[in-house]
Amino acid sequence: MPDAQIAQAPAAATTSPDGKSLDCPQVVAWPNERLRTIYQNGHDGDQMYVVNRTEITKLSRECRVYGGQVVVKYGFAGRVLLGPKGKPGRVSAPVSVRAAGPNKQTLANDRMTVSATIPPGKTSGYFSMVRQMSLQVQYGSRLEDYKIFVALK
Repeated sequence: MPDAQIAQAPAAATTSPDGKSLDCPQVVAWPNERLRTIYQNGHDGDQMYVVNRTEITKLSRECRVYGGQVVVKYGFAGRVLLGPKGKPGRVSAPVSVRAAGPNKQTLANDRMTVSATIPPGKTSGYFSMVRQMSLQVQYGSRLEDYKIFVALK
């Protein structure tokens, strides 16, 4: 008779009393990559010619561990603010996501576009995005040693 296979249920990442996920890769956006400012042509750097500014304001994640692999469901949210030269309407911004392992090597990449609509008479609009990424965990490493970097491009 063949050996019976035991199905393993996914293990949830441990959470601390304040609700933060432990044993889960961090999701980060560095200060210079969480903002993107668009200027009117020929006026880069001049605050009086800002069309809009997009910023990531919140990051979140939750994890499930399946043997030697972790599935990270990550999300981010933000807003688009009109500048002196901006007009209401739909604003889109490219986002790049990179997962890195303990040795800072790239394990996965993802690209997407986020969009916000700024209604007439308003000066801001909001966006959010939720995605999922699977990472192979290296033997002997800790999930806290992995990072997922989110950047506006």
